[in-house]
Amino acid sequence: VQREYMIKDAADLDRLAALLPRPKPSTISRYHELNRLVGDLGIVEMTMNPPLDYTLGDLRGTTQLMIDYYEDRPFFDRMFAFFQDYAMRVLKDALEGGVRYVFGTWFYGSLSAGWGIKIFREVFTPCIKQQADLVHSYGGVYHVYDDGKMMESLPEYVSAGADVVETLTPPPVGDVDLAEAKRLYGDRTCLKGHIDLLYVLKEGTPADVEEAVRRAIAVAAPGGGFILGSSDSIRDGTPLENIRAYFAAAHRYGVYGKV
Repeated sequence: VQREYMIKDAADLDRLAALLPRPKPSTISRYHELNRLVGDLGIVEMTMNPPLDYTLGDLRGTTQLMIDYYEDRPFFDRMFAFFQDYAMRVLKDALEGGVRYVFGTWFYGSLSAGWGIKIFREVFTPCIKQQADLVHSYGGVYHVYDDGKMMESLPEYVSAGADVVETLTPPPVGDVDLAEAKRLYGDRTCLKGHIDLLYVLKEGTPADVEEAVRRAIAVAAPGGGFILGSSDSIRDGTPLENIRAYFAAAHRYGVYGKV
């Protein structure tokens, strides 16, 4: 229960400047430790939340930020500039420490959260591009995450320079037509996700799961640039037989030339 938000007026930004943490050396050393443990079996990413996810979205509130955009635009712009600057400093510290794979979360800015594409394009796209450009300047990979409706925002993520874009949630929770996303953007970014975690993985049958995996791979894998995934995660309460069906189907169809 959130009784009040930390940011009530412009003066609170100055106070927050003394409170926001910088990355701890132990965090970056842990990243490298995990890299060594995983080796060639996978990729270890460092999560990058600001300026909106878990920071400004929690400190001011997403609904209030939407109101601020229309009622107090100078304050709105100052808040985003403040937290984007913080995000860039944190990101630069991580990159200087040797991090090369960055997982940038933007689901607080999802169109499903209530933002319109005009505000997304005007406010969020430049922030995403700035982060992607910095990651690329260090030879890194920038992976963005949005678990809502994405067909309108997908071109924004791509044009901003995202190397990997997920979750590509299908209807009814999302709105992504995977075939259309592949046609429009498959040669410009790596598409990831798409298997509905609720209506397929959790509430469907093993046959439903297998068919969804088969279809996603058939649609998005040709030519490369697709990573199979769920529309967020595998949630508590998902039947074990469905989880087994998901991974079995991934192994069965996730080889080029088999679908």
